[in-house]
Amino acid sequence: MYQLTEDGDWTNDFDYTQTNVADIQPGHSVSGTVGGADAGDLIRVSLAYDQPYTFTLEGDGVSFEMLDDGTDAGATIDGNTMTYTAEHPSDYYNIRVTGSGSYTVTMQGLPADYLEDEDAGDMSGAPTLEIGSSITGVINGSARTGETDYYAFHAIGGMDYGFSMAQADSPFGATSGGWLEILDADGEPVDGVSGGASAWDGSVKTFSPELSGTYYLAAWTYFGYSGAYTISSYTDAAPTNLASLGTISATESGGSTMVTLRVDIAEAPESDITGTVSVTAVDADYSKTVNSFDAAFTLEAGQTYVNVTVPVGSSADYSEDTIFVGDIAEIRGAGIDQGFLASESFVSELSNTPTAGDDVLVGTDGKDRILGLAGDDEISGLGRRDTLKGGAGRDTLDGDTGNDKLLGGTGRDKLFGGDGDDKLLGGGARDRLFGGSDADILDGQGGNDILTGGRGLDVFVFSGDFGNDKIRDFNATRNGEDIDLSGVESITGMRDLRNNHMSQEGDDVLIQDGNGNSITLLDVDIADLGVGDFIF
Repeated sequence: MYQLTEDGDWTNDFDYTQTNVADIQPGHSVSGTVGGADAGDLIRVSLAYDQPYTFTLEGDGVSFEMLDDGTDAGATIDGNTMTYTAEHPSDYYNIRVTGSGSYTVTMQGLPADYLEDEDAGDMSGAPTLEIGSSITGVINGSARTGETDYYAFHAIGGMDYGFSMAQADSPFGATSGGWLEILDADGEPVDGVSGGASAWDGSVKTFSPELSGTYYLAAWTYFGYSGAYTISSYTDAAPTNLASLGTISATESGGSTMVTLRVDIAEAPESDITGTVSVTAVDADYSKTVNSFDAAFTLEAGQTYVNVTVPVGSSADYSEDTIFVGDIAEIRGAGIDQGFLASESFVSELSNTPTAGDDVLVGTDGKDRILGLAGDDEISGLGRRDTLKGGAGRDTLDGDTGNDKLLGGTGRDKLFGGDGDDKLLGGGARDRLFGGSDADILDGQGGNDILTGGRGLDVFVFSGDFGNDKIRDFNATRNGEDIDLSGVESITGMRDLRNNHMSQEGDDVLIQDGNGNSITLLDVDIADLGVGDFIF
């Protein structure tokens, strides 16, 4: 048995800090001594909600009782045996032992699971709550300082939504009366707050938005303390008429740039539909936002689409690797088919004659083979199965649609596979490879490369002296996405990889071949990696 033997007396005064107090766990024991002027010993115990527990006391001249937040919990005591079913999850249950003499308390029951805090208490990067599902979380407040958890959810105008907050089966404090509030995308309240009537009640909240879009659910507790909870969500039947973005394109005229988005509707509406589209300008690797713009639109009754033109400022504001990303920010009278649509890289004054200088080359809808020669080139393949070679210089290759093959060459290149099953080969310098929407093969080759597979099931290939590469979006829990190490001679298999070459470095996994080359899997937990994620 696990034994704790006191050096002096365990504390006999309950407080929220719980200093100098013994802890007991199911299947273990705690020993101590009471007597004289001692008012008793406190033993802290964590209990799971609605679970029965049994405690036995050994020793002459001693007795015990269960306290809940410092007061008698009303446990059933029969001689030296005490039984108690937890009425709420908490770390603040205590066994008080009184009398005179030595004692041992033993505990039996279900160990209470601690829940990890799923949210940092900030709207930025809030977890997504899928409507119709449940999520369990923890309020990480202290005895007098509260915390609010936030969840993002997508709501459709005119529909009814409901949320409920209840205690979770964890000892991480107690929910102390759940409270919920609905916030808009700017963090402003759009509806009232709902709270429980007593300390352990949960909360029920209903919500009927006028506009479709992203909203936030704020959750906290009545007393502001720590607590574990489960939030459940539900809604009525979703509307069948959904709006989506069909196309997005950028043009320039007179030094100004305009972005045109086509808003499509599944069925021609009987009355006008209004809403707002949003356009964001980003670099080609989506790592930097340049500018954001909004524009209102009206899709008239009987029509199935409307083109919305959004002025986005001067052409001089954007470099030739700018991509415009559009989405429907809100809409009245229809639902939103979720997702966003991105334009091709923004370019101007197209020319299709390759030179040793800096060229902009655009293919056709057929099967093209384009060689950029020297210089910093931009090459777009458009449709069908194209082969694009950047040559020397810092090139940008965009396969667009079709199953394309992109070869960067000797400079620092950017390769975009686009739609289709593409093969991207970086070359010998520091390249950036972006697979796109389908199943792609990405091989940075030499140099320190950054690889982004995109939405499909991709294969990342490494061989020889491949440099120090980073994979930005490897999904270790998705079958079919692989890291091909068959060309790395120093790594012989999964056991060798795990024992000698792979380690967790903060939030990332680092793979080293022992010859100065490495692969960093960003935001990946090593525990999620198995033999199915690698090719040897």
